[in-house]
Amino acid sequence: MLKHFSSIVRRHGLANKRYNSTEVTRVARIGKLPEGYDLTQVLRASKAVLSPIEQIVPGQDHVLLRFFDQDFAKRFLLTKSNPYVDDCEYDSPVPLVSAKMAAHCGLGAQRKVRLTAATPITMETARAVLLAYGDPTATDIRIHDGAAFIDLADINNAIKVVNSPDVAGLVDAKFDYFETTRQFRTPSFVTKALEIKYGGKRTVIIRDIQDIAKTEEAVWSTVGSKTSERVLDSHIIPEQKAMVLVFSTARFANEFNRMFKPKGFQVRVTLVKAELYRPEVTAIGMGASRTLQIHGNESQDLAQFGQFGPIVHISQKDDITEITYKSFWDTMNALLRLESGNHHLTGFDGMSVSFSKTEPVAIAPPQLPPSSEPSPSAGGLNFIEKAKSQASEALPQEA
Repeated sequence: MLKHFSSIVRRHGLANKRYNSTEVTRVARIGKLPEGYDLTQVLRASKAVLSPIEQIVPGQDHVLLRFFDQDFAKRFLLTKSNPYVDDCEYDSPVPLVSAKMAAHCGLGAQRKVRLTAATPITMETARAVLLAYGDPTATDIRIHDGAAFIDLADINNAIKVVNSPDVAGLVDAKFDYFETTRQFRTPSFVTKALEIKYGGKRTVIIRDIQDIAKTEEAVWSTVGSKTSERVLDSHIIPEQKAMVLVFSTARFANEFNRMFKPKGFQVRVTLVKAELYRPEVTAIGMGASRTLQIHGNESQDLAQFGQFGPIVHISQKDDITEITYKSFWDTMNALLRLESGNHHLTGFDGMSVSFSKTEPVAIAPPQLPPSSEPSPSAGGLNFIEKAKSQASEALPQEA
């Protein structure tokens, strides 16, 4: 009895421990496993697969689970239905999740991938394909309707295979991320009950705008700031006298609708249902946002950052420059391109880029020739097209 009580106290004490540094306790250890244990069975029984995990590292008698943040690790350690709970504890602290990883996750990256081809995939085919990629550890492989659904132990390997130009030995073969709700554990700012209550209405359409400048001022005054993490994207459509905003949750959209009381003019406001942006809110929970932080004390031509999409705000303080894009997807795309060198920025070699709560990554030297043409993300462009379509549709019932 005393042993069980001390185990509970230890787990709660560990789970609430905080470190005043960029290192956090987001790695959990499942220990005292028997020789030849079944990794898939351990992960399922321990409920580890219910949270997003960056990396799973199996050892001879233990498994290390690197979660995306310390809250996920804490939640895992306090799961009462975990049969291994008495043998679970924190491992050594590690750095915050990298900005690169948060950006990949914001664009949909996860450990579960799907492999399809012109001919049905078999278990043998799936294993042979993985072998060609260095035989990364897979915690589960299932075949269904001629496709292989593979849970990779390391999300970096999932990113690698999805971004491969082709799959050797198969016709019309490709990897893509396969979204399942268990791959995304929503962060604390998402309240599922309120998402249901508000019917998933996350998009706000403002019509009958007579003065765009006044409307914009009223909108951002209500939101709180153009850099607010609540807003994923916004677009003004002058020819339709409309503005479309997409919020990360239905609760935020509903709060905006209740608080938006423009003075001196009238507009028509409608809320539209949209699917929950699972990758985006998961990434925001990791620290991603529409604002990039450039670390470096040199004064450079910041207008160059416009190549990744429209910028709504730039501020500088000490040796950190903050650049906020209009679109969440443009920001994720910008960070990944800066890290990979797929850009034509000059004068930023040796500097680093991050989000406010992530580990910085180095800005790679430019690999593209100079260009004056911006190249926003596919997600940002898709939003603009969808916004135009939504604004032109007949008015649904007003909220």
